[in-house]
Amino acid sequence: MTEASPDPQARPAGPTTDPVVLAVDLGTGGPKVALISLGGEIVGSVYRRVEPKVAADGTAVQNPDVWWTAVTDGAAELTRAHPDATAALVAVAVTGQWGSTVPVDAHGNAVGDCMLWMDTRGAELAAAQVGGRVPIEGFEDVKVNKLSPELLEKLGLAVEEGRLVVPVVLEIPGHIMGSGMGYQPVESLDYDIQTTCPEIVEEYNLKTLKLGDVVAIRDAYSAYAPGRYEGAVTIGTIIHGFSDMAGHGPGVTPILSAMPGRIKTKIDPNANTAYYLGIRPVPR
Repeated sequence: MTEASPDPQARPAGPTTDPVVLAVDLGTGGPKVALISLGGEIVGSVYRRVEPKVAADGTAVQNPDVWWTAVTDGAAELTRAHPDATAALVAVAVTGQWGSTVPVDAHGNAVGDCMLWMDTRGAELAAAQVGGRVPIEGFEDVKVNKLSPELLEKLGLAVEEGRLVVPVVLEIPGHIMGSGMGYQPVESLDYDIQTTCPEIVEEYNLKTLKLGDVVAIRDAYSAYAPGRYEGAVTIGTIIHGFSDMAGHGPGVTPILSAMPGRIKTKIDPNANTAYYLGIRPVPR
């Protein structure tokens, strides 16, 4: 089933001089299609809801043919409504869902439902193949998430008075976290530091954040889904930037999470995955 939801804030049809991109964001709830100028102006947008089919055995699938119909219908609606912007169209940009798989034939045609990223029917087989999560000796209760052994060894971890010491760039209070809270499984997501309030951005020095920065989220536990827990600490890395949309901001992907008393943080302005992995040189 699909449903249309036009953007009420899009500007009326009219002449445009900037080149325009047709952008498609194929999310789990269905595609969002927009015409956006290279200057960043949203000319118009539509949303087509596509319901996932889920079942108690862990099934989570969608019909890719319904996706395609939703995308093409949305694009057709936009181009009819905004002919001047359509005449200035220079590119099509498409983003898809993470970790979802569509079975296709030799000609690229879908031959069955897409197995979504949240389908858990293969969980036991996956666990048998990879051997489970990476443990930290002496801190087996600390949840390690989406973290390679290579990066884990380079985080500069230490032990002090029975606590795991983790270098971080900033400490973020859990009450300013937004989008992604409560969503599960934690392995499939990031959650956002809200940056819609200028006073909060200034108070916590959020403008200094860079991609790859390692941060601590106070009073937050993310073993199964990001949530509030007084005294707990979640360590994460910054994977995307700011947003003016309510509830959103720099995205944090959790890499370590522990109950109260297990993690101690140490401020280090160079706590960044790009430096740890040799992607960028450490500033002198």
